Amino acid sequence: MTSVPEVPSSNGAQEFKVVLAVREGTATIGVQRPLSDPFIETFSFELLEELVQEVPGVVARATAKWRDSPLYPKYDRPALPPAPPRPARVRQPARVRQPAAAPAPPPVDRTARPRLF
Repeated sequence: MTSVPEVPSSNGAQEFKVVLAVREGTATIGVQRPLSDPFIETFSFELLEELVQEVPGVVARATAKWRDSPLYPKYDRPALPPAPPRPARVRQPARVRQPAAAPAPPPVDRTARPRLF
């Protein structure tokens, strides 16, 4: 059996959480401890007893990884490329306002009957 390195906590006891998710012959074992990123592995299995035997090894690999680097590297977002230059605005000459034209007379309806009175 694999020995599990101890993860010290505030009271000196080993502190971590193991999560086992099983679905149709595939299982995910996740290990998490305070101030560290989770460690996750996936397995295929036929018997649940086979899967349970993997837990100490996953915990050992998780604690070894945490000893080297407990957190994933911080993502440094690349700088955005500079925006393309905007075309220079060409100033249009001021428009001279034309006086408003007189309203057009209403159209004549030639199909209407003439008024007799």
